[in-house]
Amino acid sequence: MPRTHPISRSFIRTGPGCLVIGVITYVCYQFRLNLSITGFVYLLVVVLQSLLGNFTSSAAVSVLAVLCLDFFFTAPLFSFEVTHPLDVLALISFLTTGLVITRLTTRVREEAVRSHHQRRQVGRLYELAQRLLALDVEEALLARSVELFHDVLDLRAVCLFDAAEVEIHCAGNSLDGLADEIPAAYSAGRDCEYVNSGILIRCLRAAGKTIGAIGFEGLREPELMAGPLSALAAAMLERAHTFRNASRAAAAAQAEPFRGAILDALAHEFKTPLATTVTAAGGLREVGPLRPEQLELADTVEEEAARLSSLASRLLRRLGFTRRQHARDWRRRGLPRDACGAAEDRYRNGDGAGWGERNREGTGGRRRRLHHKAHPASRTRCPP
Repeated sequence: MPRTHPISRSFIRTGPGCLVIGVITYVCYQFRLNLSITGFVYLLVVVLQSLLGNFTSSAAVSVLAVLCLDFFFTAPLFSFEVTHPLDVLALISFLTTGLVITRLTTRVREEAVRSHHQRRQVGRLYELAQRLLALDVEEALLARSVELFHDVLDLRAVCLFDAAEVEIHCAGNSLDGLADEIPAAYSAGRDCEYVNSGILIRCLRAAGKTIGAIGFEGLREPELMAGPLSALAAAMLERAHTFRNASRAAAAAQAEPFRGAILDALAHEFKTPLATTVTAAGGLREVGPLRPEQLELADTVEEEAARLSSLASRLLRRLGFTRRQHARDWRRRGLPRDACGAAEDRYRNGDGAGWGERNREGTGGRRRRLHHKAHPASRTRCPP
């Protein structure tokens, strides 16, 4: 059935030309016109036929004109036999001229049709590019882009694969499983074209890396449209990635003050009681004479407080607090900044001057045993 339709259309286009050839033959024969005049009149009909019909219909009219010239206007009449060499040359020249004119006219007309179609496709590309650039990046950019590809180009189906998010966006109804073919083509890293099903898949690349793939089903003029459409899809995919990264960076920047506030509150709520504990233990020692057991208990309290302070300092530093930020925090609240540091210094340097020297005098070997039992990680100094 697909072949019958063009053939029948060629016969329809041939009919009017054959009818005109018959009328001209009858008129010229009645007026006893010679071969040259009749041949030029036939040539006008062949030119008009080539402008209105296709190559097949024009060639058929040209052959019919040559047969009429031979049968009615060359000797012997009413016979396809040609006896004079000039008549043979005239008939061959007429047929060649008619076929050449027909071919050139048909080619020009086909080029005009193709050029018109290409202008329409380029117009669609411009329209698609304008509408893609007008999309709001905050409103499902990739899904809206796929819908525009489908609507503007009048495709059967189109799918866009985002490798960064491992998502696929589709529009239209695919008859041959377009969405299943795209991930496989992306994994293989090669473009695919299935002529029978009308599926065309192109990998999208940016900065030398494959960032996704796009597939079309029912795309007309694929050799003309595939490249520009793939470039547009890659641009939209890169635009979506840029916006996504910028959004995440902005969210992280907005979250940083809250993170700092939380760490700030944690530093205050955790280290202030430790400083108070260290200060209270030192105050008990300075109030009055204590028994060795009481001095050992005060030493233990200060050592454990210093160890907890050191652990908290390392934790806050790892979470993003710098030494300068921590110092500003203590100065801003007017807290006894040196309480934690002094206790830790005394804990790390128990053999120096100050209360460490007195503790060794009061507790003897028991003080040294406690000093060796301290956690190794607690020997890190509090941040200034």
